Amino acid sequence: AAARRMIETVGFSKFSMTKLAQNVELAKGAIYIFAETKEELFAELYLSALESYLSLVLPHAAMDTALTAEMLIAGKKDPLFLPLMARFASTIEPTLPRDGLIEAKRQVAEQMERFSARLVKTRGLDHHSAVELAQALFVALQGASHLAAERPENFHSLPEDIKSLYSLTDFDEAFARVARLILRGVA
Repeated sequence: AAARRMIETVGFSKFSMTKLAQNVELAKGAIYIFAETKEELFAELYLSALESYLSLVLPHAAMDTALTAEMLIAGKKDPLFLPLMARFASTIEPTLPRDGLIEAKRQVAEQMERFSARLVKTRGLDHHSAVELAQALFVALQGASHLAAERPENFHSLPEDIKSLYSLTDFDEAFARVARLILRGVA
């Protein structure tokens, strides 16, 4: 909980295990009992958020419109989910210790299997098609999650024409458009 609050307050770039230890009044070495690196901590937060996210999305798996809408809504319920997702494959995974990487990959695979199983049950897809659909939707979500990433620290000092470019890359519109195309291809 303390790590989540700290990330929400200072952002990923200013987060450090030392500052976290100070915030929770632990010796710096004690914080490493919970996670060896900040990336390992971020991975744990992401995996927990992913499980919660899917718990919200799965009941809506049967209908295209409901599934797309809930994937958008659920993605925003946890303010860290989309930023963590945006960082997971490109920044967090490559820096995980070997055992942490293996565990993280297995947990992601378990959640994808959970989603695929629901797609089999609610849409009558064969397992292979359900896995492909789940993967496609998550690739779209992960790609769109980069559009929901935090803005640069100096955003307010940027020229107005540059600031306006940020509004052109809207997470909701980008994900919804791609999800509709993916789901239309399955129908």
